[in-house]
Amino acid sequence: MKKLFIIMFLSFFLLNIWNLSAYNNSEKLAADFLSYKDIINAQENAINYELDKKITRREMAKVTLNLSWKLVEDKCSWKFSDITELDWWCKYAESWLKYNYFAKNLTFNPNNNISKIEALKVIMKARWIEKIETTDWREWYVIAAKKYWLLESSFTDYDIQAKRWWIFLIGQRSIEYSKTDEDINLIIDLLNI
Repeated sequence: MKKLFIIMFLSFFLLNIWNLSAYNNSEKLAADFLSYKDIINAQENAINYELDKKITRREMAKVTLNLSWKLVEDKCSWKFSDITELDWWCKYAESWLKYNYFAKNLTFNPNNNISKIEALKVIMKARWIEKIETTDWREWYVIAAKKYWLLESSFTDYDIQAKRWWIFLIGQRSIEYSKTDEDINLIIDLLNI
């Protein structure tokens, strides 16, 4: 019994250590930055950002629209068969459609996770970052994202589901390298860059 208790305690302790180190400090800072900009909800405890989890389409719709600073009307006209007026994400999903962040479909699939390439594409569209045309449309976005410092390195695992920390880093970088952000422009002016 004593061995079982020790094993359970150690397992719980090691699991908590692993959960704390599943992301790095820059990823947590990206989440804090986005919460400061009112793009995501602020969390006192870093674990509540759920940085190592995947993101759903409904969450990504809200993040994207908040990154774009475009108007989101607080109404829903049932353009998708799997969303009702009572769903908090309905206004974001329909705004995604309104601003051409994705093609019109019968369903929105709000509980599905979003792939890395889909996330990159909608963030770039939301932040008005132009793609670079090549033979593969997915490569268009990756090349442009590297050029504009959204990504440190290329990727080809396009259909892998995106993690929240990855999206938050790209979102932060899309604002930092934008000349339209008032806070960033103020910092640049103060530093005389």
